[in-house]
Amino acid sequence: MKILLVEPNFPIPAKSKNHCNFLPIGLLKIAAYHRTLGDNVELHRGDFPAKSYPDAIKITSLFTYWSKHLWDSVIFYKTLYPRAKIQVGGIYASLMPNHARQSGCDDVQVGLYQNGIAENYDPAYDLVDVDYQIIHASRGCFRRCNFCGTWKIEPEVTYKNSIKNEIKKKKLVFYDNNLIANPHIKNILSEIAEFKFHDNSRIRCESQSGLDGRLLVKDPEIATLL
Repeated sequence: MKILLVEPNFPIPAKSKNHCNFLPIGLLKIAAYHRTLGDNVELHRGDFPAKSYPDAIKITSLFTYWSKHLWDSVIFYKTLYPRAKIQVGGIYASLMPNHARQSGCDDVQVGLYQNGIAENYDPAYDLVDVDYQIIHASRGCFRRCNFCGTWKIEPEVTYKNSIKNEIKKKKLVFYDNNLIANPHIKNILSEIAEFKFHDNSRIRCESQSGLDGRLLVKDPEIATLL
Protein backbone atom coordinates (compact mmCIF):
# COMPACT_ATOMS: atom_id res chain seq x y z
CA MET A 1 0.00 0.00 0.00
CA LYS A 2 0.94 3.63 -0.47
CA ILE A 3 0.53 5.43 2.84
CA LEU A 4 0.53 9.23 3.06
CA LEU A 5 1.13 10.63 6.56
CA VAL A 6 0.18 14.28 7.09
CA GLU A 7 0.92 16.90 9.70
CA PRO A 8 -1.42 19.85 8.90
CA ASN A 9 -0.24 23.42 8.47
CA PHE A 10 -0.19 24.21 12.16
CA PRO A 11 0.78 27.82 12.99
CA ILE A 12 4.08 28.68 14.62
CA PRO A 13 3.45 31.59 17.03
CA ALA A 14 6.30 34.08 17.05
CA LYS A 15 5.99 34.38 20.83
CA SER A 16 6.99 30.76 21.45
CA LYS A 17 9.90 29.02 19.78
CA ASN A 18 8.77 25.74 21.39
CA HIS A 19 5.87 25.46 18.99
CA CYS A 20 8.25 25.11 16.06
CA ASN A 21 9.90 22.19 17.86
CA PHE A 22 6.80 20.01 17.90
CA LEU A 23 7.59 16.85 16.00
CA PRO A 24 4.89 14.46 14.69
CA ILE A 25 6.45 11.61 16.64
CA GLY A 26 3.31 9.51 16.33
CA LEU A 27 3.46 9.71 12.54
CA LEU A 28 7.14 8.76 12.56
CA LYS A 29 6.37 5.63 14.58
CA ILE A 30 3.43 4.81 12.32
CA ALA A 31 5.77 5.22 9.35
CA ALA A 32 8.23 2.75 10.84
CA TYR A 33 5.43 0.28 11.55
CA HIS A 34 4.02 0.43 8.01
CA ARG A 35 7.47 0.01 6.51
CA THR A 36 7.75 -3.36 8.26
CA LEU A 37 4.55 -4.34 6.45
CA GLY A 38 6.16 -3.51 3.13
CA ASP A 39 4.12 -0.33 2.62
CA ASN A 40 5.48 2.72 0.82
CA VAL A 41 5.36 5.68 3.20
CA GLU A 42 5.45 9.40 2.45
CA LEU A 43 5.36 12.16 5.10
CA HIS A 44 3.98 15.65 4.51
CA ARG A 45 4.46 18.49 6.97
CA GLY A 46 1.85 20.71 5.39
CA ASP A 47 -0.66 20.33 2.57
CA PHE A 48 0.74 19.59 -0.90
CA PRO A 49 0.27 16.88 -3.55
CA ALA A 50 1.78 13.44 -2.98
CA LYS A 51 4.36 11.88 -5.29
CA SER A 52 1.84 9.21 -6.27
CA TYR A 53 -1.83 8.46 -5.60
CA PRO A 54 -2.07 7.17 -1.99
CA ASP A 55 -4.22 4.24 -0.91
CA ALA A 56 -4.61 5.65 2.60
CA ILE A 57 -4.02 9.06 4.17
CA LYS A 58 -3.48 9.44 7.91
CA ILE A 59 -3.66 12.98 9.30
CA THR A 60 -2.58 13.85 12.81
CA SER A 61 -3.94 16.60 15.06
CA LEU A 62 -2.70 18.64 17.99
CA PHE A 63 -4.69 21.07 20.10
CA THR A 64 -8.46 21.31 19.90
CA TYR A 65 -8.20 25.03 19.09
CA TRP A 66 -6.20 24.07 15.98
CA SER A 67 -8.95 21.78 14.69
CA LYS A 68 -9.52 24.01 11.65
CA HIS A 69 -6.08 23.09 10.31
CA LEU A 70 -6.95 19.39 10.42
CA TRP A 71 -10.26 20.08 8.67
CA ASP A 72 -8.41 22.05 5.98
CA SER A 73 -6.07 19.10 5.43
CA VAL A 74 -8.96 16.65 5.15
CA ILE A 75 -10.68 18.84 2.56
CA PHE A 76 -7.44 19.38 0.62
CA TYR A 77 -6.55 15.69 0.35
CA LYS A 78 -10.14 14.51 -0.09
CA THR A 79 -10.42 16.80 -3.09
CA LEU A 80 -7.14 15.59 -4.58
CA TYR A 81 -7.56 11.89 -3.78
CA PRO A 82 -11.27 11.02 -3.42
CA ARG A 83 -10.59 7.27 -3.57
CA ALA A 84 -8.10 7.30 -0.70
CA LYS A 85 -9.33 6.46 2.80
CA ILE A 86 -8.61 9.33 5.16
CA GLN A 87 -8.12 8.59 8.84
CA VAL A 88 -7.49 11.29 11.43
CA GLY A 89 -5.94 10.86 14.86
CA GLY A 90 -3.97 12.68 17.51
CA ILE A 91 -4.94 14.85 20.47
CA TYR A 92 -7.92 16.78 19.08
CA ALA A 93 -9.31 13.72 17.29
CA SER A 94 -9.08 11.63 20.46
CA LEU A 95 -10.66 14.27 22.70
CA MET A 96 -13.45 15.24 20.28
CA PRO A 97 -13.95 12.29 17.89
CA ASN A 98 -17.52 13.20 16.98
CA HIS A 99 -16.46 16.73 16.06
CA ALA A 100 -13.48 15.38 14.09
CA ARG A 101 -15.77 13.07 12.07
CA GLN A 102 -17.59 16.14 10.75
CA SER A 103 -14.39 17.13 8.93
CA GLY A 104 -15.30 14.72 6.15
CA CYS A 105 -12.75 12.06 7.05
CA ASP A 106 -13.53 8.36 6.70
CA ASP A 107 -12.36 7.26 10.14
CA VAL A 108 -11.19 8.61 13.49
CA GLN A 109 -8.43 6.93 15.49
CA VAL A 110 -9.00 7.48 19.21
CA GLY A 111 -5.90 7.08 21.36
CA LEU A 112 -2.70 5.35 20.27
CA TYR A 113 -2.56 3.91 16.76
CA GLN A 114 -3.92 0.36 16.58
CA ASN A 115 -3.91 -0.06 20.36
CA GLY A 116 -0.32 1.09 20.67
CA ILE A 117 1.30 -1.32 18.18
CA ALA A 118 3.36 1.48 16.62
CA GLU A 119 4.72 2.44 20.05
CA ASN A 120 7.10 -0.51 19.82
CA TYR A 121 8.87 0.90 16.76
CA ASP A 122 11.75 3.35 16.56
CA PRO A 123 10.58 6.58 14.87
CA ALA A 124 11.52 7.02 11.21
CA TYR A 125 13.79 10.01 11.78
CA ASP A 126 15.02 9.82 8.19
CA LEU A 127 11.73 11.48 7.20
CA VAL A 128 12.52 14.68 9.12
CA ASP A 129 15.53 16.96 9.44
CA VAL A 130 16.23 17.23 13.17
CA ASP A 131 19.30 16.84 15.37
CA TYR A 132 17.40 15.62 18.43
CA GLN A 133 15.58 12.50 19.58
CA ILE A 134 12.13 12.24 21.15
CA ILE A 135 11.83 10.08 24.26
CA HIS A 136 8.80 8.84 26.19
CA ALA A 137 9.80 7.50 29.60
CA SER A 138 6.13 7.30 30.57
CA ARG A 139 2.62 7.49 29.18
CA GLY A 140 -0.33 9.17 30.82
CA CYS A 141 -0.45 11.11 34.09
CA PHE A 142 -1.75 10.23 37.54
CA ARG A 143 -3.23 13.70 38.03
CA ARG A 144 -6.70 14.70 36.86
CA CYS A 145 -6.31 18.42 36.11
CA ASN A 146 -9.52 19.76 34.61
CA PHE A 147 -7.68 21.84 32.00
CA CYS A 148 -5.75 18.86 30.64
CA GLY A 149 -6.87 16.02 28.38
CA THR A 150 -3.93 13.67 28.97
CA TRP A 151 -5.80 11.44 31.41
CA LYS A 152 -8.65 11.12 28.90
CA ILE A 153 -6.44 10.24 25.94
CA GLU A 154 -4.08 7.96 27.89
CA PRO A 155 -6.07 6.66 30.88
CA GLU A 156 -3.57 3.89 31.59
CA VAL A 157 -0.39 5.24 33.17
CA THR A 158 2.77 3.31 32.25
CA TYR A 159 6.39 3.88 33.21
CA LYS A 160 9.79 2.79 31.92
CA ASN A 161 12.52 2.04 34.44
CA SER A 162 15.35 2.68 31.96
CA ILE A 163 16.00 4.52 28.68
CA LYS A 164 19.75 4.04 28.19
CA ASN A 165 19.29 1.45 25.45
CA GLU A 166 17.09 3.87 23.50
CA ILE A 167 19.56 6.76 23.42
CA LYS A 168 20.89 7.41 19.92
CA LYS A 169 21.35 11.19 19.71
CA LYS A 170 23.11 13.80 21.84
CA LYS A 171 19.94 15.84 22.30
CA LEU A 172 16.92 14.32 24.00
CA VAL A 173 13.49 15.90 24.22
CA PHE A 174 11.09 14.21 26.63
CA TYR A 175 7.46 14.23 25.50
CA ASP A 176 6.21 12.84 28.83
CA ASN A 177 3.21 14.68 30.21
CA ASN A 178 4.53 14.32 33.76
CA LEU A 179 8.15 13.24 33.47
CA ILE A 180 9.18 13.28 37.13
CA ALA A 181 6.07 11.41 38.29
CA ASN A 182 7.80 8.29 37.02
CA PRO A 183 8.78 6.23 40.11
CA HIS A 184 12.00 5.33 38.27
CA ILE A 185 12.91 8.92 37.40
CA LYS A 186 16.01 8.97 39.61
CA ASN A 187 17.45 5.98 37.81
CA ILE A 188 16.65 7.54 34.42
CA LEU A 189 18.24 10.87 35.35
CA SER A 190 21.31 9.04 36.63
CA GLU A 191 21.54 7.16 33.34
CA ILE A 192 21.53 10.45 31.45
CA ALA A 193 24.14 12.01 33.73
CA GLU A 194 26.47 9.03 33.37
CA PHE A 195 25.95 8.40 29.65
CA LYS A 196 28.87 9.11 27.32
CA PHE A 197 29.15 8.72 23.57
CA HIS A 198 32.23 7.28 21.90
CA ASP A 199 33.78 10.78 21.71
CA ASN A 200 33.11 11.31 25.45
CA SER A 201 30.43 13.92 24.73
CA ARG A 202 27.37 14.02 26.94
CA ILE A 203 23.64 14.42 26.51
CA ARG A 204 21.65 17.64 26.47
CA CYS A 205 17.97 17.26 27.26
CA GLU A 206 14.73 19.08 27.94
CA SER A 207 11.15 18.31 28.89
CA GLN A 208 8.66 19.64 26.34
CA SER A 209 5.77 19.59 28.81
CA GLY A 210 7.64 21.17 31.70
CA LEU A 211 8.00 19.73 35.19
CA ASP A 212 5.59 19.17 38.08
CA GLY A 213 6.86 21.56 40.77
CA ARG A 214 4.79 19.86 43.48
CA LEU A 215 6.84 16.70 43.04
CA LEU A 216 10.10 18.63 43.25
CA VAL A 217 9.04 20.15 46.57
CA LYS A 218 8.11 16.71 47.84
CA ASP A 219 11.45 15.18 46.80
CA PRO A 220 14.25 17.79 46.39
CA GLU A 221 16.72 15.06 45.41
CA ILE A 222 15.03 14.94 42.01
CA ALA A 223 15.86 18.64 41.55
CA THR A 224 19.50 17.90 42.36
CA LEU A 225 19.58 15.14 39.76
CA LEU A 226 17.98 17.43 37.21
